[in-house]
Parts: sequence; C-alpha cells; structure tokens
Amino acid sequence: MGYQAPITFTDERGRAYRGLVRPDARALFGHDLGRLLRAPDDAWIDELPVHLAPVGRLSDNAVRVHAEGLDLDVVVKRVPPDRVRWYAWPFSFTSMSRARRAFEWSHRLRAYGVTTPRPLAYIERRRAPRHGPSLYVSEFIEAPTLERLRDRDLEATDKRRLIERLAALLAAMHDRRLLHADFHVGNLLVAPDALYVLDLESMRPFGFGSRVAMKNLVRLNRDFLDLGLVTRTDRMRFLDRYLRHQADRRRRRRALFESVRRRTEEKLLERGERFVPRLKVGSGI
Repeated sequence: MGYQAPITFTDERGRAYRGLVRPDARALFGHDLGRLLRAPDDAWIDELPVHLAPVGRLSDNAVRVHAEGLDLDVVVKRVPPDRVRWYAWPFSFTSMSRARRAFEWSHRLRAYGVTTPRPLAYIERRRAPRHGPSLYVSEFIEAPTLERLRDRDLEATDKRRLIERLAALLAAMHDRRLLHADFHVGNLLVAPDALYVLDLESMRPFGFGSRVAMKNLVRLNRDFLDLGLVTRTDRMRFLDRYLRHQADRRRRRRALFESVRRRTEEKLLERGERFVPRLKVGSGI
C-alpha cells in the first residue's frame, strides 16, 4: 500500500476514532472531521471544516471539495454502516468499516492494474466500525460516468475502444477472482486514459466457478439492454475481448452469450422489469 500515517483522536465526548492517511493528504485532516460522522444523515455536509470548501454534491453520501493549500479536489464520502445480521452481531465490533474496505481495496486493485481514484484516507469509530458511518476520502476524477455516455451516439471507433476497455477491465477483475457486488454503469468513470472503478466497499473475492462472475455480466447486460446503439456485433465483440485468453474462445463466446441472455431474462422477470415479450438472441451480451 505504500507509506500511510495513522489517524487517532478522541472527541469531546470521549469517543475514539482511528484511520489511515497518505502523507500527501495529511494536511486535510484534524479532530474536527469527527463531526462529519456524528452529524445526522441529512446535515453532515454542513459540518465540513472551513479548509474543505464544497464544490458540488455528488450524491447524498458524497461531496466534492477543494482542499485549500493543496490545490486539489477530493471526494469526501460518508459511508453508511453495514446492516448487521443478528447472528453476526458479536463479531461486528471487531470487523472493519465500509470506508476501510474501500481504502484497502483501492490499494489492492491499483496494485493489480485496475484503475481507481487514488485513496487518500479513511476514518472510523474505534469500537463500533460496523454500527456507525465511516469516512472515505479519495482523489476527484474529472470524467463522466458510463451511465452518462451510454445514451450518446459515439463514433464507431470510440464505441469500439470503449467496449474493449470495459471488457478488459472486467476480465482483469474476474481473472483474479474479484467481484464488484454493485458493478453498474454509474460506478464507472470514463476518462481518456482509463476506466475508473468506484464504490469499492462492495468489492469482495470469490472462489472458483463462473456463477458469481456471471452477476456482473448480467447486470451490465441489463444496463445496456434497451439501447439500439449497442448492437449484437458490439456485444459479441465485448465477449470476444473478455474471453481473449480462454481456450476455444469462439465456442465459449457463443455459450456465454446464450447464458447471459437467459439469465438476464430470468432476472428481469424476477424484478418485474420485463419490457419486451421475449428476449431474442441478439438482445443479450
């Protein structure tokens, strides 16, 4: 992960906080950031310290801020806690927060060559990491999401390059048995030089077999299912790049095409989102 400095402090009510921060972002942090975790869900942005000036709200849980003195825009995200099942309650006090998971997974993915915004810090409550919100800070990337780009009439060359980059990204993650449990077009930033993966608190490893990886393919297929701009040729090209290093790629590509199509239709029926009488062979990835 590289060198990181610890963050430890206690607020006025005696509650202890901990975390890690990269040295180049150390000036961003102080004891007053604990207020961001204690504030109500609808008012936490109002508790930002004066040296973190809000630039724009990205979602209910994330805000873009400008760090004075560093000439750097960062994303401050207050990550809601996990929902802890009753049987896991005794272990929830010693497990890591979602912000810490995002911080550690970001370093891990970057070491594997999967691009994510540069992680800067995380902060969590020392004794109750999964019972309260945590804080994750990362570099802001000026780029549109894939969700914003998917409805645009891209040039053929740009669309083909984007398809191949997306397939290569997903293949790199699955080859290392890594699953993004919330992989969709809103969690991908499309920059000129890379695709950036967001919301890494949803990352987890998976064992051998293709059923878990299929979830990512089906979700991606659903995101592009109703778009005439994504043709059958585009979808086959995606799978061809995704299976580039597989033996008997052509046969496997056809089988995977049919499997994704069938499971996509099943998922649509399950969610009540079916909008065509029957998905045709050319409708799925």
